[in-house]
Amino acid sequence: IQREARTRRQHRAAPAVLAGETGERQARMRQTIAAAMARSKREIPHYYLSTTIDMGRAMIWLKEENLKRPVTDRLIYGVLLIKAVALALRQVPELNALWKETAAIQSPDIHVGVAVSLRQGGLVAPAIHDTDKRSLGELMSSFQDLVKRARAGTLRGPE
Repeated sequence: IQREARTRRQHRAAPAVLAGETGERQARMRQTIAAAMARSKREIPHYYLSTTIDMGRAMIWLKEENLKRPVTDRLIYGVLLIKAVALALRQVPELNALWKETAAIQSPDIHVGVAVSLRQGGLVAPAIHDTDKRSLGELMSSFQDLVKRARAGTLRGPE
């Protein structure tokens, strides 16, 4: 409870612009992100669940798979997790919903958001669209592209 209360205070008190940032565009982007994150935390019901998952076999598979691939096409652990989330949402579609006004509306599409740390500071969480339909190689490529464009400030609105 203390951690949740502290998190709520941090969301309310978060500055719209980080120290050292310059430029009107960055300031507007930070204000938009801060407002959206604060509104999300305040208005959208949150559900937290944790469990322990043995990833030993997945890590062995990843290591063996990457030995078969050129260095530029290797997969990272995070892509396995992104795919796992997408497949879980396909199996339990009730969790794949958007909150609209007073109700959860199930989405037919599975778009998984990923947190991207920005080099100048801050964080954005754009989505990889149709995550459940992509191969691991496609997800890796999409992830790399998304990170690159997030850090360059060229994300598209739907992301």
